[in-house]
Amino acid sequence: MKNRFLHNLFSSLFNKRIWGMASFPLSLLYRIAVGMKNFCYDKKIRIPIRVGCKVISIGNISVGGTGKTPLVKTLATLLAKTGYRIAVLSRGYGGKARKTICVSDGNKILSTAEQSGDEPLLLAKNLPGIPVITGADRIESARWAEKKFQTEVVILDDGFQHRKIHRDIDILTINAVNPRGNGMLLPGGPLREPWKNIGRSDVMVITHSDKTNTTNTLQHAIRKYSSKPIFLSRHQPVSFFTFTHKKIPLNSLKNQPIVAFSGIANPDLFHDSLFDMGCDIQEFIAYPDHHYFTKSDKKNIIRKALDKKAKFIVTTEKDRTRIDQWDKKSVPLYFLKIELTFITELPTFQQFIENRLHPK
Repeated sequence: MKNRFLHNLFSSLFNKRIWGMASFPLSLLYRIAVGMKNFCYDKKIRIPIRVGCKVISIGNISVGGTGKTPLVKTLATLLAKTGYRIAVLSRGYGGKARKTICVSDGNKILSTAEQSGDEPLLLAKNLPGIPVITGADRIESARWAEKKFQTEVVILDDGFQHRKIHRDIDILTINAVNPRGNGMLLPGGPLREPWKNIGRSDVMVITHSDKTNTTNTLQHAIRKYSSKPIFLSRHQPVSFFTFTHKKIPLNSLKNQPIVAFSGIANPDLFHDSLFDMGCDIQEFIAYPDHHYFTKSDKKNIIRKALDKKAKFIVTTEKDRTRIDQWDKKSVPLYFLKIELTFITELPTFQQFIENRLHPK
C-alpha cells in the first residue's frame, strides 16, 4: 500500500512544474532503465518466451485510468462468443497473493479483492465461463491455464511492458482526455515509457474519445510514430445496482441529491458521468486508486450523506469489490456499471483480431 500511496502522490503532482523539475533526474534514470530493457528485446538479445496458446496483450503507455480492464472484458466476451476457450491473466496489483492463484474457474469465484486485487475480481464477476488468473509470472500463469482449462487464447491485462512473454497481438489503450500528461516518464510524469514506443503496438484503442474534442489531434500525434489501426471507444453507463446487485434504471437518480465517492485512477470521469446523467451531486469524495474502505471511511461517507440530506450514495463497480459490508439501515449505496463500447465499427476490430490470431 506504500507504493500505491506514493503513486497517487505523484499523480496529483504531474502537472506541477516544480515537481517536474525536481523529479527530472529520477525520470531520466527510469528512462535509461526502460530503454535498456527495450533495447535488449528489440535487438533480440533477449527473446520473448512462447507458450502453447495464443497471447493477446492489452496495456497502456501511461499509468492508470486508460480503460484497459473494460477492454479486456469486452474482448474476452467477444472471443468466447465465437467459440474460443479464453482465460484472462492479471498481475493482481494491490492483492496480497504472491503466487499464481485462480480468481475464478469460470463457474465460481475463488478469491477476494484483498487476495487477488480489485480488477481481477471485477473481471471474474463480469466474465462467467471464463477463468481469471493472477500472478507476477505471466508465463507460469499461461501454462497453468493451458493445463487446467485447455485454454486457446489468453488475454494479458496490463501487459504492454511485460515483454518476457511472446504475444500474438499487442493492443495499446490511450486515454483521449490525458494521453501523455506532461510528457515525462515516471516519477515526474505519467508515462511508463517514451511516447514514441506506441509504435510497438499492433493496434490502438483510444478510450474516452467522446469526452474531448481533441481526438483528431491525438490521432495525428499517434501517426508520427505508428501507422497501425486506431479504433475509437467510449465508456458507456449501463445501469445502477444496489449493494445486493439488484438492477436499477439509469434515470432513477436523475435530479436526486447524492453523495458520490470513488478510489479509481480517474475520479473526474466518474464524476462527469454522474453529472451527465442528471444526478444532483451534493459532494464527491475521491480516495487513492485501489483504496480499501475501512469502517471509518464508510461512517464518514454516510455522515456526509446525512449532513447533505442525500437520498443515495453512489460509487463505481470497481470500488464495490472493495466494500464487504454496508449498513442496510443507513443511506442506500448504489454502484454504477460502465462498459466499453466502440464508436468506430466493432466488426472491423473483431476482424482485425481474428486475422491476427489466424493469419492467412
